[in-house]
This record gives sequence, structure tokens and C-alpha cells, in this order.
Amino acid sequence: MNITRLKLNNYRNIGQLELKLNRQNIILAPNGTGKTNLLEAVFVLALGRSYRARRDRNIIGPINNVARVEADIFRNKNDLSLALAQNGDQKIAFINDKKTILSEYVGTLKVVLFAPEDMDLVMASPAKRRRSLDILLTQTDTGYAKLLLQYNHILKARNNLLQGISAGRNHGDELKFWNEEIIRYGQAILEARLKIVDEINREIGPVFNLFLSGRQNGWRGIKDGVKMKYLATVDDTQKYADALAHSFHSDLKYGQTQIGPHRDDWEMHLGSINLRDGASRGEIRMALLALVAAEVNIIHQTHQQWPVLLLDDVFAELDRHHSDELISFWPKAQVIITATDAEYIPKKLLENASINKLEDVING
Repeated sequence: MNITRLKLNNYRNIGQLELKLNRQNIILAPNGTGKTNLLEAVFVLALGRSYRARRDRNIIGPINNVARVEADIFRNKNDLSLALAQNGDQKIAFINDKKTILSEYVGTLKVVLFAPEDMDLVMASPAKRRRSLDILLTQTDTGYAKLLLQYNHILKARNNLLQGISAGRNHGDELKFWNEEIIRYGQAILEARLKIVDEINREIGPVFNLFLSGRQNGWRGIKDGVKMKYLATVDDTQKYADALAHSFHSDLKYGQTQIGPHRDDWEMHLGSINLRDGASRGEIRMALLALVAAEVNIIHQTHQQWPVLLLDDVFAELDRHHSDELISFWPKAQVIITATDAEYIPKKLLENASINKLEDVING
């Protein structure tokens, strides 16, 4: 899968941009000039939402009330055109100029993003970690986006009803329907997440060990490797109804559903060490690089095509060994890299990549 042409209109600080892309692409620009916005736009085009905006409309620039991202892509020997417009609070998606339901559009373009803020993923909020799994599942499971959307709708309705019961506006027996629905969809989401965690764990260990090559053999954790552990609030999908009944009084007290996929989390372990509690910065960096590699490999295995790899100024954080390893894993994948200076980019990549200065491709 490759993006051959990318076009932005009124996207944050980018008035207009049109860029032809090759297999390996480097975008150079000083901090604060919009290079991260460019990668964010590709992510939005693929997933329908930003990874860093609190509200969808925050991506809209100052020219008018619409931000638009377009791309021509080559996928499975076919050419496609994609477009996503953020019109105020409304999102409109197109495939080959035909308006498309967002839940069916999302995942047409596969991407994996690695940005400096991802270095803090193990220390971040559970919501951010949950979202990282949801992003991967949206791109590997064709029905997951719609499933998650429906679950969130049911969750909101159940929470509103809980608050109504607490205020005396509703009766407890009105929960029966919403309990059945949240169990149905919650079980499906939990099963999908547990499955993808198993797939991650099959991929992440061998990649992590490659990152360790050339380092001291006695480094802790090398024997057991790195693993992801899913932390479910309902640890047995067959007992979901019992767990929901048990949490009823707590749900009523807080007016919120206290258990389910929306409250789950995950953690990573290096051998017996929880990365959150006892790992060095270097250990965390290598584990997260291995996680990125696992995600790329899983998408490739699922669809027999490589996702587009988006690397936002990450080489400044990596030593030469890890920089070279990161690129060598996916010689056939398209990569779009941003950097402040070419000196951080591996020499082998510089020799083969198309290099653009952002100021040369932005208009307005």
C-alpha cells in the first residue's frame, strides 16, 4: 500500500499543500512549522480522527470552516482516491469521489504512527493505551469500528439511564434491555482485544530480541523477553452478566458503568519487570519500538500489504543502532518521516529517500 499523492486544504496552519510521494519520504522543517500536522493529516485520512486533537474541529484552519485531506493510493494493484472533510463538527468521507459511511471508510488506508509522545505510552492514561489497541483493531478487523461505535452509544444510553434512576426519573427495570446490549457488545470487544494482544505477543518478542543484538548478554529480561498483559475489568466473558449485576450499586452511586472494555487497560512486562514500575528509559524505548514493529507485521499478515509507516521526528530520540534496525524491518513498506535536521536520519535512508522541505510544498 502506497500513497502516491497527498493534498491538504485548510488543515491547521497548512493553507494548501500538494505533495507527490515515493516509497521513502523525508519531510524536513523546524519545530512549530507544521511537519507534525502533515503526518497527523495522513493519520486522520486513514482513521477518521486525530491522535492529538481533543475535538475533531480543532484540525480546521483559519481560512474557512472546512478542513480537507485527499490522497491517491495504490492498494492491491488498484488505484483509489480517498478524501475526508471536517466541516465544522461534521465529518464527510469519500472513496473514489463517492460519499461513504465513516465506519465503512475507516481502515481503507492502513497506517502505523510512531511519535515522540508514544515514548510515554506505558506511563500514559489507560484511555490512551486502550485507544492504541482500538486503532490497531480498526485496521485489522473490518467490523471493529462499527462495533466500538455501537458499544459507545449503548454505554452513553445506559449511563444516562443510571443517572435517571438515581434522580428518581426512571425505574431500575428499564436497565434490562441496555444490560443485555452492553453485555453483547462488551463481550465482542473484549474477545477482539484479547485476540489482538495474543497476536502482539507472538510478534513482539522476536523483534525485541533483534533490538538487543550487540548488547550485553546479561541484560535483564532478555531470557523472558517482552510481553503485553491485558487488564480486563471483566476477566471472564461468560460471567459478564454476573459482573454487571455485582457492580449495579456502584454504577448507580456514580451514574457511570464501572466495568467493561471502556475501563480496561494493558501493561507491558520485560521478564518479570513491569515497565511502568521498574524499567529504564532505554528499556521502555526498545519495548515500544518492538510494539510498533509488531503492529506493522500484524497488519501485513492480515491484509498481505504493508501499512504506511509514519515516523514523527523519532530518530532524534534513537541511537544509530536502533535507527538502522527500525527501518530495516520493512524494506517494502512506504515510510513518511519528519525531522528537524537530516543529520538524525540514517545515512542509508538518506541515500534512497525523496527529501522535501516543508516550506517548499506549502502554499498559504
